[in-house]
Amino acid sequence: MTNIAVPNVYKKRVDAVIAAGHYKSRSALLKDALRSLFEIKPYLNISASVELYKKGEVTLSKAAELAGITTIEFKDVLKDRGVKIEVPGESKEKIDKQIMGISSIRKKKKRLHRISEDYAYDEIVEGIERGDEVKRIKCDRNGKF
Repeated sequence: MTNIAVPNVYKKRVDAVIAAGHYKSRSALLKDALRSLFEIKPYLNISASVELYKKGEVTLSKAAELAGITTIEFKDVLKDRGVKIEVPGESKEKIDKQIMGISSIRKKKKRLHRISEDYAYDEIVEGIERGDEVKRIKCDRNGKF
């Protein structure tokens, strides 16, 4: 919004209000006028938020915030206006990458588990070779006694 056509009668009033010291500039006056407009007519906030959401310029939660209502209320507004709610999804490549990362972590854990089992086995064998008394000890899946 750079150029706005304003009738002369309003231009004179705007200039008079600025000259009276109520605002420092036309820009400051316009900002306050728009803020007041959206406060007085809250349905404009909702309409603007719906349009921004439909264009994909804001998320559902941001649109609800701009409209001044809860996300649940905003979903109802969208439903009433026949606007489909878009659920953001991730690309197949990103999901595949995450799956590969999880698989890699699981493989590392299995390797570490085998190493710890081998270490425990070696400790028991060394104890037997030293003549230590070996007792059967039960432990849970996490290796806790």
